[in-house]
Amino acid sequence: MSTLLNAMQTKNSFTENGMPTNSSSLNHCVDLFFQIGAMRGQDKTRLINAFTKAFGENPLNAMRLLFWARDVRGGAGERQIFKDIIEYLAKNRTEVLSKNLNLISEYGRWDDLLVLVGTPLETQAFGLISEA
Repeated sequence: MSTLLNAMQTKNSFTENGMPTNSSSLNHCVDLFFQIGAMRGQDKTRLINAFTKAFGENPLNAMRLLFWARDVRGGAGERQIFKDIIEYLAKNRTEVLSKNLNLISEYGRWDDLLVLVGTPLETQAFGLISEA
């Protein structure tokens, strides 16, 4: 039996309203997509772990999901989730976030960059704000 069929037949978790569901799609990026909207107010460690797994599986798709989550016009519009993850990236994956800093104000707001105060990207963030 294929991995997909096995995953579809394993109902080993429950939704918020008590219905059986799969705990995983067996793809961390897909799991992050379905979880990120329901993570508002959840434990920050759980959020970072879900993002880290997705990033380890496919860095490009994980970053696309991150910016979709923040997108105020075409995405989920999640502010705090986005800020928590970019703060983590600034400290742990500085080079990756550095290449994407210019997108933060496009998908979110300029004040999202203020989360980077006290991180290795503080100077670069203030540089973007001052240019604007």
